[in-house]
Amino acid sequence: MAVLDIYCNSTLVGTLTEEAQSGVFTYLPGTSTADVVSLLMPVRNGSYMWPGGIMPSFQMNLPEGFKKDLIRQGARPRGHQA
Repeated sequence: MAVLDIYCNSTLVGTLTEEAQSGVFTYLPGTSTADVVSLLMPVRNGSYMWPGGIMPSFQMNLPEGFKKDLIRQGARPRGHQA
């Protein structure tokens, strides 16, 4: 399973993974309430889940074109073909 580290203001605040075809974002323990990744996703102990992919607050920050293709290839589990 691919794990992406998520930063806010140069501070590691959480991880983004894919589980059962859902995007799952989890804040790291001890994350400051000032380091929110989205106003709709305040810091909490439980994970945020988005069925069918990456949450919209993360989708809007993805690069486009060639760089997006590189991220897709790097986030794919080993042995998985497109």
